[in-house]
Amino acid sequence: MSLPREPFLAAAIDGAGPIRTFFNVTFPLMAPVSIGAIMIRLIEASKLMETVYVLTSGGPGTATETSGYYIYIKGLREFNIGYAASLSITYLVIMIVLLTVIGKLLHRSFIGGRN
Repeated sequence: MSLPREPFLAAAIDGAGPIRTFFNVTFPLMAPVSIGAIMIRLIEASKLMETVYVLTSGGPGTATETSGYYIYIKGLREFNIGYAASLSITYLVIMIVLLTVIGKLLHRSFIGGRN
């Protein structure tokens, strides 16, 4: 998929340079794809429990302990199932709210007034 040529031709006719063309034409046209990529990367970054478990087991100390690994320790190692379940629900709600807010802010800042 490529970007449409008409906005670039209009920018060239208006006398926009390459930097202005990038920030006013290319960047806004790539906004939907950028928003999707950022959201996917944020979701993937929250799923690092297996890597931490295999490589460092959260150590040294708790330096590399992620929230998913902490929930695993509380629930399956220390058998605090209720506490781990409440942490999981809280983490889910925080992630849903955070991703929604970030998506709205990025959508508003990239796309501006367009719907």
